[in-house]
Amino acid sequence: MNTVISKKFLAVVISSLLVGFTTNHDAFAQSSDGTGSVTNVSKQEEKEHQDEHEHEKGHEEDKGDHDEHGHEGGNKEGEEEHEEGITIDPKKMSLAKIKVESVKPEYQFSSVYAPGEIKANGYKSYVVSPRTESVIISRHAALGEYVEIGQKLVTLFSEAMAQAQADYLIASTEWQRVKKLGNKTVSESRLLQAETTYNASYGKLIALGLTEKAINGISNKDIKAFGQYALTAHREGVVLQDDFIQGQRVDAGDSVMLLADEKQLWV
Repeated sequence: MNTVISKKFLAVVISSLLVGFTTNHDAFAQSSDGTGSVTNVSKQEEKEHQDEHEHEKGHEEDKGDHDEHGHEGGNKEGEEEHEEGITIDPKKMSLAKIKVESVKPEYQFSSVYAPGEIKANGYKSYVVSPRTESVIISRHAALGEYVEIGQKLVTLFSEAMAQAQADYLIASTEWQRVKKLGNKTVSESRLLQAETTYNASYGKLIALGLTEKAINGISNKDIKAFGQYALTAHREGVVLQDDFIQGQRVDAGDSVMLLADEKQLWV
């Protein structure tokens, strides 16, 4: 009896193993079928993606060719328009106020309005001033008056001028006397000394501002006029300044009058 049970138990175990093996084989077959399907799906998607990529690439190439073609066409059209020029009918030109003329050189003048100051021409102005310390005695020209060359402007008195005039009068008299005697009576050195003293006194008066006419007018007959001298106009012009009062003492170089030529002015 035990032997029979053992055989039946063994048969049941073997049957179970066979059933399990069959089930695992089917499951493996199903699994293999699922993997293959996944592989097939993946290959199909990859192929579709590749097709789309090639389609997009071809579309871009077509677009680039189209752009190049359009750009070349635009350039050609622009060149043709540039060569042909622009045509506007007379009515439109009249409305737009377009005027066509030949190009030629011309002078363009423009005016500029700005505040300014008119001054005398410094290159043609002259300052009248004494060359030694003096006292103003009288004036002979007024402010704004037009004066000519050599015209007397102002009379002054100077102690230095009085001494220079006296020295000149003595030297001139001595030179005239010695010159009349000649070489037979006076030595050569004496003649030379008298002439040199006369020339020095004459030059001093010129340096103090006296004219040749004023120097020739010095004589013993008019002793009261010693020390007096007049400043004259060295050029023609208008008196623009006369900053002095009669009786005023002025130093050498002080401006007494300003003469200006108003024919040319500075702005």
